[in-house]
Amino acid sequence: MEGGPRALGNRSILADPRHVESRDRVNAVIKFREFWRPFCPSMTPVGSERYLAKYTHAPFMVLAFQATGDAAEEVPAVVHVDGSCRPQIVEADNARYFELIQEFEKISGVPCVLNTSFNIKGEPIVCTPHDAIRTFAATGLDALAIGPFLLMKSGNLGQD
Repeated sequence: MEGGPRALGNRSILADPRHVESRDRVNAVIKFREFWRPFCPSMTPVGSERYLAKYTHAPFMVLAFQATGDAAEEVPAVVHVDGSCRPQIVEADNARYFELIQEFEKISGVPCVLNTSFNIKGEPIVCTPHDAIRTFAATGLDALAIGPFLLMKSGNLGQD
């Protein structure tokens, strides 16, 4: 289990940060929480250069930085109303997550994903595959990756 900083790409819900509708959908049909609650970006160092005005080493989503104009334009789902964001800068030592973000960048042009803890309002972060599958089934999540397995809801096949 993660203690302290969490949702660091392992027990996480990920979404496309390019559209505020992603943020709104995660809040409404996945997390079941207030619409205004912000989400954090997980980004590579390339993303931090592009999306953060000033920053320092930030591997745990505990520090807030002012977002750039590029961030507000390109990844608005992870920029808070005050123009800040609370990023996780993912380095190559977190190899699988780093590679996932790089693959998303190849597809989208964006070296960043929206990231939030894998739980719903009022519940702890998922701990077991059973918890993950139960949460997947009970929410508007489109897909669930557990180790080498990928589960997708049939109504979402062929969508982004």
